[in-house]
Formats: sequence, C-alpha cells, structure tokens
Amino acid sequence: MLKILKSKNLQNVMKISGGTIIGQVISIVTLPVITRMYGAEVMGIWATILAVSLILQAVSDWGMNSSLMIEEEEIDVIKAYTVITSITLFTCAAAIIIVFPYFVIIKRYSSNQALLCSFLTFIYAFTVKQVNTAYTLLNRNKQYNALMKNPIINYSSVAIIAIGLGMLGFKEYGYYIALILGQLFTLIHMRRKLPRVFLNWKLNDYKWLFGKYADFLKFQMPNNLMLQMRDQLPNLLIGSLFGDVMLGYYSVSMRILNLPVNFVGQAIGKIFYQTVSEKARNYESIGTFVERNFTRAINIAIIPILALYSIGDLGAVFFFGNEYILAGNMLRIVVFKTFFSFTSTCIQGLEIVLRKQKYTLITTIMQTLLSSIGISIGYFAFEDIYTSIIVMVVFFILVQLVYYSKLFAVMDVRISRQLKAMGIIFIATIMLGYTIRHIISLGILKFGLDGLGWFRP
Repeated sequence: MLKILKSKNLQNVMKISGGTIIGQVISIVTLPVITRMYGAEVMGIWATILAVSLILQAVSDWGMNSSLMIEEEEIDVIKAYTVITSITLFTCAAAIIIVFPYFVIIKRYSSNQALLCSFLTFIYAFTVKQVNTAYTLLNRNKQYNALMKNPIINYSSVAIIAIGLGMLGFKEYGYYIALILGQLFTLIHMRRKLPRVFLNWKLNDYKWLFGKYADFLKFQMPNNLMLQMRDQLPNLLIGSLFGDVMLGYYSVSMRILNLPVNFVGQAIGKIFYQTVSEKARNYESIGTFVERNFTRAINIAIIPILALYSIGDLGAVFFFGNEYILAGNMLRIVVFKTFFSFTSTCIQGLEIVLRKQKYTLITTIMQTLLSSIGISIGYFAFEDIYTSIIVMVVFFILVQLVYYSKLFAVMDVRISRQLKAMGIIFIATIMLGYTIRHIISLGILKFGLDGLGWFRP
C-alpha cells in the first residue's frame, strides 16, 4: 500500500513538474529576447510593480486561502472559496488608495505614470491571488491534469504577446500587458474546474469563515505579508536606493535563480502540502515523511546550486549581453539564499499543518528587518550593491537555520544531520566552484577569448 502511495505521489509530482518544465523552458528560451527587447529599465519598473502586487495579494485573502486545504466538509469548501474570492477583489481595489501615493512620493513617478502603475498593480495582484486560490482548490481535489497546463498557458501567452507587442513597437508597456494577460488566460483555463459562483454576499458566511479560522487571520495573514515583505522589500529598497536600472539587473538575476525553485521545488511542494495535510486530517504521523522529503530537497538542490554559483555569470552574459555582468555577479551571491528558498518551497505548508504559523511569522519579520538593514548598510556605509546583497544573504541564512530547527522540534525530529549536510554542501560549492572557474579562466587565456577577459575565478 505504501509503495502504491509513493508511486502515485511520484506520478503526480512528475505530472505537475512536466507542465512546469515546459513552461519554464518557454520562459528560458524567450527571456533573452524579451530582456534585450525591453531593456533593464523596463524590467526594473516591472519589478517594482511586481513587488507591490505580490505584497498586496499576500494579504488580500486575509489569510483564509489555506483553509481550503484543511476544511473537512466539501460544501463548506465551496462556501469558503466564494468568500475568499470576494474579499480578494474588495481588498485589492481598496489598496489603490495606498499604492498610488507610493509611486508618486517614494518612486517619484508622474501622476499619470503612478496611476497606470497603480492600476497594473491592482489587476496583477487580483489575478495572481485568484490563480493561487484556484490552484489550492484544484490541488485539494487532485485535479493535476488541469494544474499541469497552468505554466504552459501562462508562459507561452506572456512570450507570444510580449515579443509580438515589442516587435510592433510597444517597448514601454508591451511587457506589462503580456504578463497580465498571461495570468488572465491561466485563470480562464482554471475556471472550468471551479464552482460557477464567484462572489459571496452573505454576511453569515463571512462570520463563519473568520470565526472558524480566526487563527489564520491572526497569524497566517501577517505571516503571508511578512513572507512577501521579506522577498520583495529588497527589490523595493534596491530600486529606491540604487535606481530602476540596477533593480532590473537584480530582477534578472532572481529570474535565473528561481528556475530550480519553479522547475522542481513548486511541484514537489504542492504535492507535499496536499499529502501532508491529508495525513494530518487522517491523524497520521508526519515526522518521518517530512524529514525524508526535506533530505531529498537538500540533495536535489546540490547540482543546480553548484552550476549557478560556478558559471551563472557566464550564463547571464551569454543570454542577455555584456551589460548584464552585474546581474551575473549578483546571481553568484544570492544563490546561497536560493538554496534555502528551494528547500522551503519543497516543504511548503508544513507550518500551516502544524498550526505553527507564528514561527514563520517571527522568522519572516526578522528576515525582513535584517534584509533591510543589510541593504541599507551596503548603500549608506559603502555605496556598494554587492555589499548590500552579501549582508542580506548572510542574515537570511542565519535566521532560516533557526526556523528549521524550531519547526522540526515540534515534530520531535532532530535536524542536526540535515544542518551538517547543508554546511558541507556550502563549503563544497565554494571550493568546487572556484576550481571550475579556475579551469574555465585557464581555457579563456589559452584560447584568447578576449570577450571573456572579465571572467575571474
């Protein structure tokens, strides 16, 4: 029976991974074209819109999205879904009042540009949250065939529309339009498997949801907010302190680094969340299952992390052009943070199942504050983007290690073996990376590749 369960889980992972891989391949192939077509400044402006949108969507459901996975009664799941979609719409629309002054005062955009950016933020935040909510419901119902197509629809739509609009001369807003339409097409595809009712106007349903899942409102919503603040605040700070062009380079480096997370981590994490929540609903022990999956995530991360650290800057220059050397250098620093992002993604939802959202909340608050301090130190003390990123990454890792230890202690699982493995991986990555880069640099000198004269071990 256990072998059958493992086999089904593996098939589901491979199914979702297949769609994700195809979507990511489309993104990888077209990203160099789109990046060269629109330039670093457009990428930087969108990175700001994206950061604000993701922060907004994180709180737009008031922390209730996770209730769809653990609610026991199917009829109440539908009720919760309609309440969540309603509060998402109202919250995103109301947030324009806050978003508009940000673009005017902090980013110093003109009124027209700030209004446009605010509207794009509202649309993108709403559609992203709707896709996430629909994904959660379909994941609960094991609609893996539908979920598999999501990234293919999204990334292919973005690529076709962005390149098409760019070729037609819409170099300022074409990319933004493509990204929003990609979300809309994905949502339309998912709506076929969702309840027909979209909004809920019954006050008693709101009272029921917020009453039953009051802890989600107290802990999950702040936790979701701080998770996005932790991930997006560096973008906002880099854009505000170092400018949109530098933010464009940083955002491109993050796009590359997120490939292993999006390729494999998201698929593993979705299945893990569905499985571990099902085990919890059936009152089964989850400690061994979690430990095994966490160890597997660490092992899977080794090769992509080593490759990105060793030749990530070469890849950035090869695909995007010589001006993206800065992006490549940033990539090789942030890759160590991405290691933890990957492993966290592979066990996503664990804190919800354990009802320890407050652990994640405390962790993300600390990481957000320390990341802000790190970037500020690099700017005000050294006026150097690399110093900012290094300090930010070090702070992030230290806090994340404490978080893992606390979370595993709840399940009475010792994490010492995994912590040692991560330490060995980091040391080995630095040593092997230096060796690989030294061999490459010798090859560059031997064959006289002047275009790569900037490359150093």
